[in-house]
Parts: sequence; C-alpha cells; structure tokens
Amino acid sequence: MRKRIFDYLKAICIIFVVTTHLLWTDQQRLNFLFPYTVDMAIPVFMIISGYVNMLSANKHKEYSLKNMYALQIIIPKLTRIVAPYIVVYAFLALVFIFNGSVSVSEAALAFFTGGWGPGSYYVPILIQFTLLSPLMLFVIKEFKYKGYALLLSLNILLEACFTYFKIPVDIYRLSFFRYIVFVCAGMYLYEAKDKINKTVLSIFFALGVGYIMAANYFGYTPKIFTNWVVTSFPTVLYIFPVVAVSVMVFTKPLPDKFGGKILATVGETTYHIYLVQMVWYVLYGNYFGPWIMLIPNVILCCVGGIIFSKLDNIFFQKPIKRLLNRFENKIYKEKQNV
Repeated sequence: MRKRIFDYLKAICIIFVVTTHLLWTDQQRLNFLFPYTVDMAIPVFMIISGYVNMLSANKHKEYSLKNMYALQIIIPKLTRIVAPYIVVYAFLALVFIFNGSVSVSEAALAFFTGGWGPGSYYVPILIQFTLLSPLMLFVIKEFKYKGYALLLSLNILLEACFTYFKIPVDIYRLSFFRYIVFVCAGMYLYEAKDKINKTVLSIFFALGVGYIMAANYFGYTPKIFTNWVVTSFPTVLYIFPVVAVSVMVFTKPLPDKFGGKILATVGETTYHIYLVQMVWYVLYGNYFGPWIMLIPNVILCCVGGIIFSKLDNIFFQKPIKRLLNRFENKIYKEKQNV
C-alpha cells in the first residue's frame, strides 16, 4: 500500500520550494526559521526517493545490476523525468531566443544544466539519481552496513574535494553526490523500519538542530562542508529523525475533511509543480513582494502542476508506455522464434 505520509511530506516540501523562491531577505529567512523548514525540502525528497527505491527493489526482488539496469526499468523512469522537462525547456528556450536573452548555443547548453528558473539544478540531479541509485542499492545489498559506510565515505570525500580544489559552485549544484547521505538515510529507514532506536534518533536530532543553529545563526564556518551549508551532509542529523518520526506516527491517511485528498494529490504531482514554478518565476513569480505573491504563487503552481501532470500522462507517458510495450513484445517474440 502506498505510504500517504510521503505524499503529505512531498506536498509540504513542494510548497516550501515555491515559498523559498520568493525574494525574501536573508534576515527574513533566518527569522522565519527557513534553515529548519523551507530549506529542508530537497533533502526530504531525497530521503523519500531512497526509501521508495529500496521498497521497490525488495518488492520485486531485483538486487542484481542486470535487473535494475534493464531497459524496461530504466527507460520509463527517465521518460517520466525528461518528457515534461523538454516541454518546459522548449517553451523557455523559445521565449529567451526570440527576445534575445540567449543565443541558440547557450540555449542548447542550458538543456543539460536544467534549463532556467529557480531550482533548475533539480532535473540533472534526478537523472543522476535514476542512473546511480541502482548501483547504490547493489552496494548496500551486497555489503550491508559496510555498503552504507562506503557510500557515506564517498560523499564526504567528494565534499572534501570540492572544498580543497575549490571546484566552482556551478558544478557542485549539479552534482547528485552531495545528496548521497540523504538517499542512504531513506534506504536505511526502509530497512530498519520499526527497529530504529528512538534514543539515538533524539541524539541525532539534537546534534542536527545544534549544527544548523551554529552554521546559520552563530557564524560557524564548516571546514569540509562549505558549499550549500543549509543542506549539506551534517543536516541529515536533523532531517532524518523528522522524516523517521513522521513515518512512525502517521500510519493512516488523513481524512478528506482535514485536507488529506488535496495534500495527496499535490504530493503525487510535485515534479510537475516544480517544473511549473520554474516557468512562473522566470516570467512573473516575483512581480510583487513575497507577502503579496506567496499564496497566489502556491495556488497557481500547484493547480498548474496538477493540470500539467494530467496532460503529460495523456500526451506523453501513456503513448511512450505503449511504444515500449510494443518494443518489448517484439523482442520477446524474436527470442521465442530463435
């Protein structure tokens, strides 16, 4: 059964995404506790993605790289990301080329870096996640806790390399590797389930709260995790317990009268809402100040994203699925005739 708590968390987080791209001042972001709430949106998405990937692998007993990288598995996942992205990218590319903002070559390059608009790095991140998460699953299934240790060590090593070699932030922002720890946390959450020690969770939470406070409110400068401090490796100490406790507490769907159906619908269409907010913020999203635009932006992006999701399903996902099924059947018949 689908865990509705994940849809609720995703719905809250996509509202946070729309919220954070308004023109708040740095002081407002601190006053309204963005580092503990709004800034945690993408880490929560990554934790949920890790959980769902581990759940799917266990459900289908697909632990070998051959099975997890089978074309009939990977291609549908990639098309769900790429097809709606192409629509948004093409629209903005035409706008910018015709108004002279970018050249054709610049527009072509932008396709590979997520296009335009706030949060444009997320599409490349998702593609990398889709291609690399099977390898992460394999490592964890093959080496158990040593696998987790290996992946977390890789995350820390890459963070150190970005800091030591002063690799540009523009490259760092497009790197999935900075989110390895959150994906691992989600995979572990699925495997551990009710066996997670609540005392340990409490200690992690306290340490995470302290780290975020020190880094954002008291001027502490990390030695390794210097890029995107608000969502860097150590913040998993704070957000993992939040997600874990949410999964433990909210075991049943919310009644419709408390917004359960609305939250679930928003949560199921977060990727399309994200794409819509990219376009909206490029055009008019910050036309007025944040207090005036907050509610209209949330409503417009959510409604627009839900509609976009339905259109994507009709005009892209279903036809692509039929095409892939025909191709798969053709291959199967050819093998039978050999």
